[in-house]
Amino acid sequence: KNPGRDIGRGTLMAVGGAFLVYILLIVAFAGAFDRSVLIDNQAIFQEACVNEYIVVVGILVSTTSSALGAIFGGSRVLQALARDEIFPRTKWLGRGTAQGDEPWVAVLVTWAIAQACLFIGGLDVIAPIISTFFCLSYGCCNLACFLVSISGTPNFRPRFKYFTWHTCLLGLILNMFVMFFLNVYYATASLVIMLLIFGYLMYFAPETTWGDVRQALIYHQVRKYLLRLDSRKQHGKTWRPSVLLLINTLNGPLVEFCNHLKKGGLYVVGNVVLGQKFGRLTQTAGRMKKALADYIYSENLKAFPAVAVGESARTAYQNLMVMSGLGAMTPNTVVVPYIESIKTRADSEEKKKPKAESGGLSVISEASPDSQYDYRRSKSEYFHDLSLKMERKDYTKGKFFDTSVTNAHDYVNLLSDARALEKNVLVTRNFEQLPDRIASSTYIDVWVLDEECIESWASFERKALLMLELAHILLQNKAWGSNCTVRVLMPIRAKGN
Repeated sequence: KNPGRDIGRGTLMAVGGAFLVYILLIVAFAGAFDRSVLIDNQAIFQEACVNEYIVVVGILVSTTSSALGAIFGGSRVLQALARDEIFPRTKWLGRGTAQGDEPWVAVLVTWAIAQACLFIGGLDVIAPIISTFFCLSYGCCNLACFLVSISGTPNFRPRFKYFTWHTCLLGLILNMFVMFFLNVYYATASLVIMLLIFGYLMYFAPETTWGDVRQALIYHQVRKYLLRLDSRKQHGKTWRPSVLLLINTLNGPLVEFCNHLKKGGLYVVGNVVLGQKFGRLTQTAGRMKKALADYIYSENLKAFPAVAVGESARTAYQNLMVMSGLGAMTPNTVVVPYIESIKTRADSEEKKKPKAESGGLSVISEASPDSQYDYRRSKSEYFHDLSLKMERKDYTKGKFFDTSVTNAHDYVNLLSDARALEKNVLVTRNFEQLPDRIASSTYIDVWVLDEECIESWASFERKALLMLELAHILLQNKAWGSNCTVRVLMPIRAKGN
């Protein structure tokens, strides 16, 4: 009637009752027989009983009950694993009967495994192996409860009154101790097997819907150390670029270049959605954020997606720059694609057909006709607009009207806003011409355009040091460092000219 209470109570009563019976038997036999007899005579139980067949019947009943429970319980677990496709080519184990969905295939496989163990030929050999795997199973259950408990997940609410992570940790330690006490070699082998299975599942298991305790632990640790990260204690020696890339046209080489540029810092790929109705804007922004997250995952980028909303492009980009990041982990460098030309609205309508993108900064508007929107990984499609790249999958419904920022005044205001927020500003251009592989003997040119940089360190630090730092960071990347050399170039006026 009350599983949360009764299962725990019943389990403890059963274990306690069995433990009491075993203790009484040990004491009774210790008082009735000599130690040498108990060691040498394995049939002493039958000899002490009124009738030896009572012991035989009792052993048959208890072993049959335990065997059936283990076979049918194990087969249910095997059936569930097969249906979730945790391991490849095991779906056939998930078959069940038409009536009752009994796992007959899994039962046969479980029986075959048990029978193979019996062919070993001796209970004294089998017992340590079975006990080791039982201890490993119970230890893993304790470990899972311990991890979920210390992660502080609010949805983990055990009903058992005396539950605490201390008992979970104690159970884990005791199980590991018993494993190695029984047999060091079996315990080591079982742990190696478990770690191999865990490693396989971590990298190759399909996505599941029941949750992953690792995410809870990562969240707990990230929050813990993020609170310790103090922006007031940051120093120039530990500075690294944290990049916010303002982009809607998925210029693949530029996105990848910024991924190389961050050097362990924060990397945010941001976009904005414009409109008047906040409800529709948030829906559009949510779909866009999911699409960007899919793109980041498929291209194996170490980045975060961010989408801001607003009534105007300037307001939306201000929101994006102000709100990106968390705590002391905020972007300190804003990358803005260069605005190629000042286009009128008529020119924009005329040139709406997709081309290889050369840059430009565009946003998305929710006031638009109907279409489909999606992303699919493909190196050859890097230069297509995001709304075009997403056209073949059904992520969202609703065409996104291109409202590119082609007004020079708004563009300069955007750069000014970034500087007002004390961000470094990088204006990028022509990244569609960047080859997939950096050729050998390639130069990274740093142009110092102010002669004061030679005469004054303060001027050099203000006007050229960031560029040299970014060039040095590029050299740390294998794709650039093995083929590139940094050159510092400065135009000098001839005397009298």
